[in-house]
Amino acid sequence: MQDYTLRFLVTEPIVVDSPEASVVEQRDDKYEEFVMFETYKSKEALLQHEKESYFKEVYGLFLEEGLMAKAPLLIRTVSKAGFDRDRKLV
Repeated sequence: MQDYTLRFLVTEPIVVDSPEASVVEQRDDKYEEFVMFETYKSKEALLQHEKESYFKEVYGLFLEEGLMAKAPLLIRTVSKAGFDRDRKLV
């Protein structure tokens, strides 16, 4: 990980068994989607990340191996509220 990457998280979808369920449970079937969160020090850092050879190589392998059923949806956001604990490994 480059020092300009502040956060990298990958999550799996979850579903609620019923509207009355008080606990959200993971799906039993194969996960078809992942949500990835990345945070960078600046817009310039993000642009630098996209230019890195390792980024292009990994993204190319995803395409070559058919690991992405559809193109990723990229959304740039600005944090407005909340918190994230400083974790070495999630």
